[in-house]
Amino acid sequence: MGDTVRYVCNPGYELIGTVTAKCTGSGKFNGKVPTCASITCLNPGSPTYASINPDLPQYVFGTTITYVCIDGYETNDETESVCSRNGLFSNPPPVCTMIIVSCRFPGNPVNGVTTPKKVSYEVAERITYQCNRGYTISGVTSSICTSQGNFTGRVPTCKVTTCKNPGELANGYFRPNILNYGEGQSIRYFCHEGYRINGHETAECEDGTFDRAQPRCEPITCAYPGSPTDGKTFPRRSSYTFNQTVEYRCDDDYELIGSNKARCIASGKFDNEPSLCRKITCLTPEKPKFGGFKPFKLRYGIGDFITYECSAGYQLRGDEESKCLSTGAFSSQAPLCIRRQCKYLVELNNGNIFPKQQLYDIGDTIKYRCDDGYRKFGADSATCQNDGTFSADTPNCRSMRI
Repeated sequence: MGDTVRYVCNPGYELIGTVTAKCTGSGKFNGKVPTCASITCLNPGSPTYASINPDLPQYVFGTTITYVCIDGYETNDETESVCSRNGLFSNPPPVCTMIIVSCRFPGNPVNGVTTPKKVSYEVAERITYQCNRGYTISGVTSSICTSQGNFTGRVPTCKVTTCKNPGELANGYFRPNILNYGEGQSIRYFCHEGYRINGHETAECEDGTFDRAQPRCEPITCAYPGSPTDGKTFPRRSSYTFNQTVEYRCDDDYELIGSNKARCIASGKFDNEPSLCRKITCLTPEKPKFGGFKPFKLRYGIGDFITYECSAGYQLRGDEESKCLSTGAFSSQAPLCIRRQCKYLVELNNGNIFPKQQLYDIGDTIKYRCDDGYRKFGADSATCQNDGTFSADTPNCRSMRI
């Protein structure tokens, strides 16, 4: 009782708690037993133009870190530092200064150019290689000036750019169709009959590939064209293929004005729109010469009748009535109006008729004259009337002898 002990941690550890303890009357040491925690150093941070290896958030006691200057920089300071017992590194970070080194212009690639073009370049300065139009770069596209005074990588080469044949075009073709195409060379796509291009018609070889995707040749279709008013379209479908035809038909008692067929053409439309269906009528017929008809209309409906009549002094020869048919024509042609004439049928016995002829026109007048020794009983004259008869009967010539 009364003895004192001292706690000591192993190297790399530090004491956390009371350093000593005393044996008490209870047979135990007073206080808690301390702990030994590992000694660590925090990351000191990378100095300018340098890096730390290894680069960790913290380091255990005894760990060595190394400072490395970036390419083009160097230091004369200590580059290694050890995590010490006090939780600090043994050496401060070094100072990296630029190495005065330069790289000469490496030259241009054949059929290309190097940018920027200068006599000399500083360490870490970057240059870029590019090929002329029609050429493709083979190798690195850029280089960096190193601290050794040379550029990384070799100057690339520029090879002639070509585009490969784009391959078969379904339901179409392209021209020219060759194995390889030079830079700037164009091709044109065509579709077979009944197909049309969906996409671009041309493409140009540019940097080893064509600047536009190959189009598609899609079937040409036409939408339903509609039906004529008072008519129908056959066959009726939602769409029609190239060169397919439809027929326009009119309802009964209607006639088609225009083409009765239409064809689906390359534009995706029918070459004829639905025709007009017009109600069938008969136009005003021709009047007979010296006559007419009734009723008079500009158009007549199917089933309408007209009646022909002749002017005064003329008689009808032909059908008196005619009917408008579904063909748009009348059932018969216009009749003739023949001029009425009077025919003298009765001879004048013992006398003469002046003038004497077979037929007389309407309005003609004949005169009767008896022979000598005869006396006339009746009219002296007669006129041919509109009804084809004379206005008076033939007189009698009687002898004056008793």
